[in-house]
Amino acid sequence: MENSCMLFSICPCSKVLGHTLFLRIASIAAPADPAHVTHLFEDNIETMNREGQANVNIGGRSFVLKKQFLDDLSSQESKEAIKELRKPMLLLHSPQDKIVDIENAAKIYERAFHPKSFVSLDGADHLLGKRKDSAYVAKVIGAWAERYISGNEVKHTSPEDHQVVAKWSSGSGFITQISNGYHTILADEPKDSGGDNEGFYPHELLTAALGACTAMTLKLYAERKKWS
Repeated sequence: MENSCMLFSICPCSKVLGHTLFLRIASIAAPADPAHVTHLFEDNIETMNREGQANVNIGGRSFVLKKQFLDDLSSQESKEAIKELRKPMLLLHSPQDKIVDIENAAKIYERAFHPKSFVSLDGADHLLGKRKDSAYVAKVIGAWAERYISGNEVKHTSPEDHQVVAKWSSGSGFITQISNGYHTILADEPKDSGGDNEGFYPHELLTAALGACTAMTLKLYAERKKWS
C-alpha cells in the first residue's frame, strides 16, 4: 500500500480509479472547482432532481449522471482539499480544452505542494478522443509513476521461476502485453497488416532476442580477453 499509485481524473464523466487511500495523484483535465462542471449539463439538472438521473452529452459523448453526482459536487471544497493532500501530483491538461479551461490546471498547481509536475497536452481535446493523445498520456503517467513504485513489489520465488507472460485483450486489435513480472513491453502488427503499430512486431522481438544475446556474449568475451 505504501507504493500505491492512483489515476485521479476529475472529468465530469469520469470515475476515480484506484484505492481511496491513494498516495500518488495524476490529474487529467481536472477543474479547480468541481462545481465548475455543472454548467455543462445545466439543462439536465431539473430532470436529475426530478427523476434521479439524466442522459447528458459532454464533449460529443453521452453519459448517464445521477442526482448523487450533483450532491457530491456541492459538498466538495477542492481548494482546501488540494492543500491538505500533500502528495506527489502530476497534472495533465490541454491548452485547447474547450470543456475545462487550462487555467484550472494553473490554479490546482498553485494550490498543491511539491513534488508536483505539469504536462501540457497540446492539441488534445478534453476526453482525449485521439488514440495518439490517450497513448501519450498513458506513457507519461507510467514513466512518472515508476519513480514512486518500488521494484520489489513484484517478486519471483526463485531465479528459476522467471516466466514471460503474453496477454491479449479482446477489443485491442493485435496489441499484446508481454511481461516478466519486472518489465513490460508491447507487441503489435504494422498498420498495413491490420495492427495499430503500438509495439514491436513479433519477428522484431525474435531478432531483438538474438541481437541482445549476441551483444552480451561479445561483451563477456571482450572482458575475459581484456579488450577495451
